Amino acid sequence: PQPPVLLTTDARPLVFHARDDVAAFETDTPQARKEGWERIQLFALFFQPGGVDIVPWGEALPQMATSRMKDLGWNGLFPFAWRPKPGP
Repeated sequence: PQPPVLLTTDARPLVFHARDDVAAFETDTPQARKEGWERIQLFALFFQPGGVDIVPWGEALPQMATSRMKDLGWNGLFPFAWRPKPGP
């Protein structure tokens, strides 16, 4: 599924959630927006936290220094790690 038009006017949240970890750099592409939207749906809308592992604050806060996408919000904070998608 594609993200709603409302979310495409400012794609930062979609691109933010398309990243795999705090140090990842994701380019704003249709695929990144789609991946970000899928992850937002999985975690937020359906609230299935089994899709992520929580990174302890003692690790997440120092990792902010390695973020290459601080302009996406939260100064690069990425306090979770996405689990791989099951399937082919």
